[in-house]
Amino acid sequence: MTQDELLISLGGNVKSLGGAKVGGYAVVFGGHDVVHDRFLPTTDFDLFEGKSVPVLFDHGLDPVIKKRRLGRATLKADAVGLWFESILEQRSEYEQKILELIKAGKLGISSGSAGHMVERKTVGKINEILAWPIAEVSYTHRPAEIRTSVISLKSYLEERHRPLSPHERRAEAAYLHARQTLREGELLVGPPYAKPANKR
Repeated sequence: MTQDELLISLGGNVKSLGGAKVGGYAVVFGGHDVVHDRFLPTTDFDLFEGKSVPVLFDHGLDPVIKKRRLGRATLKADAVGLWFESILEQRSEYEQKILELIKAGKLGISSGSAGHMVERKTVGKINEILAWPIAEVSYTHRPAEIRTSVISLKSYLEERHRPLSPHERRAEAAYLHARQTLREGELLVGPPYAKPANKR
């Protein structure tokens, strides 16, 4: 699936539910008047009993963790939106660092769907999302936005090159520090941005 074919929507913050269990809203219903796409309680997410979807980091685009599955998420709709829960795998120091960032409230959640499967209906200036089959959910190091329009992954990546707000800069620094702790599968010891020791 190309960056144009994968559509994403930012949800809420990821929360620690105790131990390695995490949860949050992958989708939030409703919308603001400047947002043109709106999820509804009637949106078809292609959910069925027992269905789970893979959990990735930054939609599989992180250069270190890549497309490694961080667990699987179960999803359930309620009055607010689409709630997800997952057990974060802790097979590496990097994954443990992700859990630390979640517990510190520095990560959000984003859902992804295949563009050709998404259905919309225009009502006035709003595009109501009729179908959004969830393909994956991703932890994202960018602060989550409660109300956001659906965009292509390509547009999301282009938008990330804009100047960051102070809050976004802090989240970005925390993410880069987490990335710096792992290079080629090795945990680096030392202050942020420390250079790895010479290999023998």
